[in-house]
Amino acid sequence: SSTNREILEKHLIENCCQKIQKGVIIGANGLIPTLAKARFNIDGLVFLAETDNIAMINEDITDLKASISLLEMLKKSFTLPIKKKYTLENIDDITKSLQSKRDQLENDLDTLPLLDPDDKRKSLYI
Repeated sequence: SSTNREILEKHLIENCCQKIQKGVIIGANGLIPTLAKARFNIDGLVFLAETDNIAMINEDITDLKASISLLEMLKKSFTLPIKKKYTLENIDDITKSLQSKRDQLENDLDTLPLLDPDDKRKSLYI
C-alpha cells in the first residue's frame, strides 16, 4: 500500500513484489504513512511479507523468514546498512538465539510471584 501510486508501482516492478488486490492495513502499519501524508505531505509505503502458516499454528509469534525477506528487500531498495548477520542463510542461528532468549525470559518469569494467585496464565510476547 502507498500514499502515492507512482511510488508504489515503481517498487512493485523493481522488487518483484505482488500487490494484494483487497484488504485492510490496520494499526501503526497503516496509520503512520497515512498521518505522514496528511500532516506533512510525506509519501509513504507499506511493505508486508507473507507469513508462514506453520509458525502461526505453532503459536510462534515471530516469522523470521518473512522479517528477513523484508529486511533484504529494504536493504536493496534503499541501500540501508543492515547487518549481514540478519540473512536467510543465518536464520537457524537467529532462531536458536531467539529461542534461548525466550526460554530464559520464561524461566525468569517463573521466579516472579504472581500478582493474582488465582491467575496462573502468563503471556509471553517478544
